[in-house]
Amino acid sequence: MRQKMTAPVGGVMTDEVGAVTGDLEVWLEDKTVRTTYAGSTDTYTVTGSPLTEEASLEQVVGHLRRDPGADESGNARSVDVRDLGVQI
Repeated sequence: MRQKMTAPVGGVMTDEVGAVTGDLEVWLEDKTVRTTYAGSTDTYTVTGSPLTEEASLEQVVGHLRRDPGADESGNARSVDVRDLGVQI
């Protein structure tokens, strides 16, 4: 099952291409969080995968939708799943 979401301003960080932004689809493959641009066939691994704790797709998407704010220079931070267990 896939869930649609819009990435926060800084995007969702992936291992393959860095931050992806805009309308995304997110799903779980075992404990690996995967994403793609809506309607695309290219897929990416969300940084921090595989998950070390059990999490539902709804929990993962809720975590990825949060805006982590700006860094000390005022640039938008990206979100990933490295601290997912802390946020749930």
